[in-house]
Amino acid sequence: MKTEVIKQILQNLLETKKFGYYTRVDIEKAIMQSRGVDKRTIQNWFDALWKLEYFLQPQPGIFNLNLEKVVGLEVKVSPQIDLKQKRLGEF
Repeated sequence: MKTEVIKQILQNLLETKKFGYYTRVDIEKAIMQSRGVDKRTIQNWFDALWKLEYFLQPQPGIFNLNLEKVVGLEVKVSPQIDLKQKRLGEF
């Protein structure tokens, strides 16, 4: 099911320990861990995650997780992150 793949990609991204701000390369690496290294696959999954609003773009080249969407997926996250919180605190 596609939801399981999305959960796995987001889980991989959260495991990078870069909480809050991600580059496109970070997101692509998380996709590669779950779906392989084919450029078309990576592009398709990035586009899908973007269109489904799992990411927000506060500035060019920087992406944040849309925490409101991620909460609904029940992704396992580090205890340092409270997904119900609207903004990420300092760690």
